[in-house]
Amino acid sequence: MAIIRLEINVYYQQQETITANTALIDLFNITRQIDIFFGQKKTWYLTGYSRKQALQHVVFDEQGPTGVAIKSFEKDYKKNFPALITGIWDGEKDELSSGIDYSKMPSVRPNWVWLQLNLNIDSHQLDVLRLINLVSYLALSRNSSNIQVESNEYTLKGKQVFPDRLSVGWMLYQPRIIDKSYLPMVEDVLPVYQNNEQIGTLIVTKKGI
Repeated sequence: MAIIRLEINVYYQQQETITANTALIDLFNITRQIDIFFGQKKTWYLTGYSRKQALQHVVFDEQGPTGVAIKSFEKDYKKNFPALITGIWDGEKDELSSGIDYSKMPSVRPNWVWLQLNLNIDSHQLDVLRLINLVSYLALSRNSSNIQVESNEYTLKGKQVFPDRLSVGWMLYQPRIIDKSYLPMVEDVLPVYQNNEQIGTLIVTKKGI
């Protein structure tokens, strides 16, 4: 079984004040989109120092964040305020386990967030269109986000289109309109629309993983 390791980095500034609850609601909505990407419903857990500990506390039920998850996030936020650095994972076997890291860092610009989605999937189950839909959701559900998608350490292994230049990863979303004629070397340039208006562009740098 060949495993595809996807790393999706999302950088954005949230307009409203971030609380432990808003962070959890955001993660809840993201995990529902991840379920669509994988084609199955996953159970998400708080992280821990051992696998046994990390399988003790479920983060979401059908309605949203669980009480234990809310208490855990509130405790971490109170302890490290104004930073909120935490994560959740899906409890799968090591080679197929996926997780989301949520980092609101102390910054001169308030409410800046870095989301990192580490998704491991069997290559036979990978649907690129579902991946594009997931990235589009991440773009549309937050303001002026910058999104980078890496696959199987694409940059580290020097597989980028131009190995001598700084890599943008396998896919790159920018919150601006970019004409394909300006990027003839890439595989595809996909417009992202909201309310029938283009708000950004998803660049696919090369064909395949």
